[in-house]
Amino acid sequence: MPKKIKALFLAFLIASLTVTCLAQQVVDKVNLLKEQIENSKTTDSLSLHFDELIDIYSKDNKLDEFYIFLETLNNKNKIFKDAPVIYYFKALARFRQMQFLEENKMWQELFDKKDSYIKDLSESLAKVKEFSKTASSWILRSQLLEYKIKKDKEENAFDVLE
Repeated sequence: MPKKIKALFLAFLIASLTVTCLAQQVVDKVNLLKEQIENSKTTDSLSLHFDELIDIYSKDNKLDEFYIFLETLNNKNKIFKDAPVIYYFKALARFRQMQFLEENKMWQELFDKKDSYIKDLSESLAKVKEFSKTASSWILRSQLLEYKIKKDKEENAFDVLE
């Protein structure tokens, strides 16, 4: 019997250490991506970094943290002041938050934050268009996001971009 308990304890310890190591790797990856973004000289090559970050934050429904990070970038580096990439990912973060709340039937939180999220989303999409050059990839991406929002509106309960 003691051998079985020791084996179970050892298996539990190894599993715990593995989870801890994986979690630390994710934290390290997030910090590295944030540092690369914050120290960038141009926004042109940052799309992949933002894509990776939003995916990481989406997995744990920490999109509010991602949104706040995007808002703080203006104060850290002047290249982000009127950058369409920032506003696109702010809109995408709010859209994904509403999707997550609906998919997980978190109705009270969706009801409480829906108006604020829709306002943030709409304003961010408008800024993408305002700050983008004609036919830039950010305009196309924002139009695709608008399409997804309207399609999702038809399938789900939240009204966006009426």
